[in-house]
Amino acid sequence: MKDFTDLIEEKIKGMTLEDKLRSMSNHGYPIDEIGIPAASLGREMAHGVEARNDQGDAHTLPVYTTVFQAPIGFASTWNPELIREIGNAVGDEARGLFNDGLFTSLNPWAPTIDMERDPRWGRTEEAYGEDPVLAANVAAAYINGLGGDESKDYIKCGATLKHFYANNTEDGRFHISSDMPDRVKFEYYLEVYRLIFKKSFPEAVMTAYNKINGIPGIANPEIEMHLRPWGVSHVVCDAMALKHSVDEHHYFNDYAEAAAGAIKAGIDCFAEPEDFTYDAVSEAFRRGLITEENLDKAIRHRLRTYARLGLLDDASPYMSRDKYDSKCVLSPEHKKLARRAEAESVVLLKNEGTLPLKEGGKVYITGPLSARNPMDWYSGLPGYTVTANDALKERAESCHVSAYPEVRIHTDKGYLKLSSEIELIDKSSNILYTSPSPRLDRECRRITFTEDIADAEIFSIMLWDDRRFTIRSKTTGRLLSVKQPDCDTLSRPMQENGFIYSIVDEEFSWFGDEDLIFCGPGGEDITFDADNALHFWEDSRISGIKTGHGTFFGYADGYLINSDQQELKINFETVNDFDPSAFDNDAPVIAVMGSHPMITCREERDRRSIELAPFQRALLREIVKNSDNVILVLSSGVPLGICEEDSEESIKAIVLTATGSCEMGSGLMDVIFGDVSPSGRLPLTWYRKDSDLTDIQDYNIIDHPKTYQYFEGEVLYPFGYGLSYTDFDISAVIDADTSGNDTVFNIRVTVRNSGDAPGSDVIEVYFKKDKEGVRRPRRRLCGFAKTPVIGPGEERIVDIKAYSDEMSFFDEESRRMEFEEGEYKFFVTDGMKEINLSLSVK
Repeated sequence: MKDFTDLIEEKIKGMTLEDKLRSMSNHGYPIDEIGIPAASLGREMAHGVEARNDQGDAHTLPVYTTVFQAPIGFASTWNPELIREIGNAVGDEARGLFNDGLFTSLNPWAPTIDMERDPRWGRTEEAYGEDPVLAANVAAAYINGLGGDESKDYIKCGATLKHFYANNTEDGRFHISSDMPDRVKFEYYLEVYRLIFKKSFPEAVMTAYNKINGIPGIANPEIEMHLRPWGVSHVVCDAMALKHSVDEHHYFNDYAEAAAGAIKAGIDCFAEPEDFTYDAVSEAFRRGLITEENLDKAIRHRLRTYARLGLLDDASPYMSRDKYDSKCVLSPEHKKLARRAEAESVVLLKNEGTLPLKEGGKVYITGPLSARNPMDWYSGLPGYTVTANDALKERAESCHVSAYPEVRIHTDKGYLKLSSEIELIDKSSNILYTSPSPRLDRECRRITFTEDIADAEIFSIMLWDDRRFTIRSKTTGRLLSVKQPDCDTLSRPMQENGFIYSIVDEEFSWFGDEDLIFCGPGGEDITFDADNALHFWEDSRISGIKTGHGTFFGYADGYLINSDQQELKINFETVNDFDPSAFDNDAPVIAVMGSHPMITCREERDRRSIELAPFQRALLREIVKNSDNVILVLSSGVPLGICEEDSEESIKAIVLTATGSCEMGSGLMDVIFGDVSPSGRLPLTWYRKDSDLTDIQDYNIIDHPKTYQYFEGEVLYPFGYGLSYTDFDISAVIDADTSGNDTVFNIRVTVRNSGDAPGSDVIEVYFKKDKEGVRRPRRRLCGFAKTPVIGPGEERIVDIKAYSDEMSFFDEESRRMEFEEGEYKFFVTDGMKEINLSLSVK
């Protein structure tokens, strides 16, 4: 690999002290005189290039990109080679957009590799599951794809791992501490980072907001202790973590102290506003808390990333616009890849012989996510989306039954209606109001009042969890929102006494501007369960509506506004209700339920319950009264407690599909109609009920058992579970090679398709090593492989290697991870059948 030391030192020598102070922000301070460009160290590429350009330092027109399934769906494929292809496609689009001046970064803040030891975490869809080996192999493949393979010296895109570490809680994340003993830390939370650096070359790591054992991530000494030896180029803190370390953690006395402490701990740049960063770092320098040598060290680390990206010289092949330009974005090849990847991530959870369906017949489809494919926060803007209903129309006689109740809303000021005047969104404000096709010149309407029922607007409503709902105008097709027409999606403060508009196509804003909650006469939240949610809008407890911000629907000058006072009494009149009798009992019903990635849970919002949303459960109860052939599709980035649905005889099949992909509907229907046999496997344990879980802030998975490694109770679906349309028989042998520094376990598995349909199988290898007096994992993953498609009656040989370095345990005496001699038990399984092997290692 090329040594860029001389080039980097030349750049540092050409920088003034002012340049160095200005360069401590991640936003990419340009120094044209010495050839340092304005390229930011940031932006997002979790599952596609996020070129929405509606936040941060990029306020330009949105750019549409190819959007793949959310990362939890990457992990569901158990196929690193496929995920490397996706990384390569995303890297091509990012580099092409960058070379054409349409995107500002080649160093994305992705992938998220936080260990998902608790399924209630709000950002579960964003990461790679609950096991370090699975997450490391799949995430490393994405990183390697982003980096490209055209050069040994330069990279196409440089990934940033986040968030270092033990970041698996949203509520209180700016001040809480993730506490754990050393053994849990080394064997679980740190292990995924160590393995990723072993298997790939991430450029950067982002620290977490939370404390780790009392020390904020921004000041964590393990940056220098572990990340530097593992090979990180630079380290960045999360957005506003510098400020939070003072205002929330109260760990430092002021921002200058915080900046100095972070830099000395190993932070190389700050994701704060540029002026804020400059003021804090400059003050730290003025007071003698840091030296120019400290600045040089941080800058040296960042410039290594710039050099590897080819931004400091003209030698990188990836800078060539002849080969890398924006023509690759949304290419036919990338669309096909998105469809294939979506299909391969689908997990079949239950099948009583209903699937696959035959094409051409009548099929009903319903559910709140049947005709919608909402984005998650770190999604790019898809150039198109294929919903489940869209794809079904190509396969069968699709009969769509809306799950959205339609209502009029009556208040003590009259019925709600759309105002007659039309307001145009400011063309100079390049703000995302819609998905997937923003038009900045389209109309929006205020909400006003009328006494005439004939003028009353009809709204469709949906309850997404136990309290949050949305209201959509039937006339405009857009949600009601406290978002103002000229406001910024991300950083705008909520405007009290602002008008309520019908303006947004989908719930998509940092502040949840479309989230609404029913309230009682005293302003208290009204919550629902499956027993009272079927007609939730008619609940006698409802007195008013408040926003997710905590303000109420009020009135002023004849218009509906959000107000700090509850002064408007509201009730609902049903116009159209869900009609389960619309189904023909001879035809299958596809019910598309699941989690909304911007409402159910997301960044800054953990789930309070794993249960299926009350209204969705109530709907399913009605559906199975009228149909005995129901296919439940869960469009979800999180595990759901669906014990009731799993045991319901009329629900013949349950299918899980990850959220996020522009080809979600197509890939899903490829599986439902049998073009692709399902081969996805769960990267997370699906627990049966909330009481199976300990406190969400409890990070000690050993003493308070969580994850498949330690949990001993009955689960709904285990880690690694997934059905197929065919049957496989497996046999396996194992030997150990002790000739090298590492002991290598060679597991040879023979896989035979004993069924009557082609399909791929996933082979998972676990091990168990007991030690007297120590609680050890029930089993721990040490290797896996996905077979190619195997035809009926055919066999394939699968060779899997497990390495002793990845099977180590924390030793209390030596204070490090060590591989132990002795008897090892191995479990070779495809999720359905299992072979037990043992081997003694000396």
